[in-house]
Amino acid sequence: MTISRGGQVFSNGQPRQNTPPFGHVREARPGSEGLLFRVTASLKLPVLQRLPDGSWLSAITGNRASAPTDLGQARWMSATGQAVIVRVVEYSITDRPDSEVYRLITSITNWRAVLAPDLAACYHQRWEFEIALDEIETHQIGYTRVLRSKSLQVVRQEIWGILLAHYAIRALMTEAAHDADIDPTA
Repeated sequence: MTISRGGQVFSNGQPRQNTPPFGHVREARPGSEGLLFRVTASLKLPVLQRLPDGSWLSAITGNRASAPTDLGQARWMSATGQAVIVRVVEYSITDRPDSEVYRLITSITNWRAVLAPDLAACYHQRWEFEIALDEIETHQIGYTRVLRSKSLQVVRQEIWGILLAHYAIRALMTEAAHDADIDPTA
């Protein structure tokens, strides 16, 4: 699932996790790709309508406006640009000692389009990608972040070389973990 706005892929919306992404969600067009943001679990998002997949409809407002108290008021505020109706997904990962609650908001308000567990899985996949990028940037490339190539074709070749080297290292690590009967994802 692609999470984007205007062709730009969002990893976590705003750089600050606790800031509701009112402007970005408001600009999302109906029928386009959905936006998915993690927000702090302490952010007050009123339950305007519970949905069958366990998620709920809520609304976020800009400029410190009061949150709507029912779905009708939220729709009116949305029509006047004062609020954005969002869908909220809350989950925790149960196989970890810390049972932190993750709260996601999405512009995909139709629960049938994407179920709540699928949105949670999408967010998890995003973190897998972020971790891989961190490994490449921090441990594989290190301080030589500037690509040496001058032409676009050779830059592409250099990037593919970096990605293939990362894959080869990961494949060897997975094979070694399997040989030692260890879970490679642990």
